[in-house]
Amino acid sequence: MMMLLLIACSLLPMAIGLALLATAPPVEREPTPAELSMSRPVVCPWHVRAYAWMARTNRSAHRALMRPRRLRAPVLRVAADVTAAHRILGGRVADLWSISDSHKPLPCR
Repeated sequence: MMMLLLIACSLLPMAIGLALLATAPPVEREPTPAELSMSRPVVCPWHVRAYAWMARTNRSAHRALMRPRRLRAPVLRVAADVTAAHRILGGRVADLWSISDSHKPLPCR
């Protein structure tokens, strides 16, 4: 009984929200994000916009004219890491005993 009351109380706000959404009058005009925000939009000066436009144009022209550079350094190959999980997956559980036997206990002080 208590579980049904808990479910009903948790679903009640959703039902009210859906009813309000379905019965809402149509809106003539959607508000813009600037109208919804609490702060006024920052007006950027024309010289800052012109500098940003020139930088974007220069960057796109540079990318269009230049070939991508290739790395001349050799590619390093890293050996595979052998862990206990790899040994278990490989079916070599007996190797795990040799790993644990090789550790010496720490001296007690």
